[in-house]
Amino acid sequence: MCDKKKGETEETYENTKIFEDKGDGVILHQGHPCHQVKLEKQFHDENKHCQACMLPFYGDGNVYRCMQSCDFILHESCAYLPRVKQFMLHVHPLILELVYTTSCFMCRKCDRNS
Repeated sequence: MCDKKKGETEETYENTKIFEDKGDGVILHQGHPCHQVKLEKQFHDENKHCQACMLPFYGDGNVYRCMQSCDFILHESCAYLPRVKQFMLHVHPLILELVYTTSCFMCRKCDRNS
């Protein structure tokens, strides 16, 4: 169950941002910590996929692209996802961890899969 265990301390989550703003449309995203990414406006390329949601870039929207030669790219909205989110049907805060090996999510507090 998801009940708090006796003697377990309450955790606080102060930094809920998953990126560091460097200014001028440049951020350092935790999903790509080796290079900075820059905001590009009106991007359309259905052959490329967002590294966060894995959806292609069908619409003309803004994206963050790696400033180096690698292929890391995010929808602008995916780049701004909060690192910590409280969901009304889950008693623990949900923490976004950028692991792209599975399509399943698991709460490490109560071992529930979704």
